[in-house]
Amino acid sequence: MKVTSYLKTAIPLAVILFLALQKGTGFGMPLMLMAFLVVTVFNVVRMIRKRELRKVCVVRLTIWIAALVLVFAMVIHWDERSRTEANVAVKAILAQKARTGSFPASLGAIGLDEGALHDRLGIRYFFREGHPVLAYQSSVMPLTTYDYDFESGKWVENPY
Repeated sequence: MKVTSYLKTAIPLAVILFLALQKGTGFGMPLMLMAFLVVTVFNVVRMIRKRELRKVCVVRLTIWIAALVLVFAMVIHWDERSRTEANVAVKAILAQKARTGSFPASLGAIGLDEGALHDRLGIRYFFREGHPVLAYQSSVMPLTTYDYDFESGKWVENPY
């Protein structure tokens, strides 16, 4: 494959990966799917018409499939990691509540690094109308959070 052939694949792929591989931009997956469908149709037609291009087209399709798998895997990873870390924070908050009878003022008060949790995973702890709220950002939609309801003991989706 020539370098120009790689560039024809690498440039649009880099742009789409840049847009899709940011936490909270999982909604970019449909963009990735649309681009994948266009590339697939284009390459299948080229493979049918020109036999000598089959190898190049198969390589391109393989690259796009790998990118698609990467995006889906990252979104699933962010979602699972955020929920797991948030559940650790919930357990620590509830342990503090059982020990002292009141909710902690901050995650730092119970030994968790609030800044790191917020920066890495978007986990925040605050009080709303006197009630504690532990929330984390959805990995798919940028304005959607999951809030932990301490009264019911469940996670609640909170779309804005």
